[in-house]
Amino acid sequence: MQKWKKIIMRPMLKWMITCEQATFLKSKSMDSPLSLKEKWQLKVHLMSCKFCRLFDKQVSQLEAKIKINTTKMQLDSSLKLSDYKKDNIKKELKREIDSNIL
Repeated sequence: MQKWKKIIMRPMLKWMITCEQATFLKSKSMDSPLSLKEKWQLKVHLMSCKFCRLFDKQVSQLEAKIKINTTKMQLDSSLKLSDYKKDNIKKELKREIDSNIL
């Protein structure tokens, strides 16, 4: 029986990683795509470790919020008028006001 366990477990050990390696892979996945091997190693680890699953969930939530805020900031900055356009609007308004007063 022990011999069979060794035969079955040996290939599985290649896929097993520590919590430290799992958190590294999760962080790495935010910057660049993981290799197929890394994806599977992380997935296998997350199936067996509730603490890393919690970390994974929290990081994913933070990442989503960062993406939302980044998108909002990009939209906000694209909606702002340049100083040149602001000056033109001020001049037009001043002309309009001056012409209505006279």
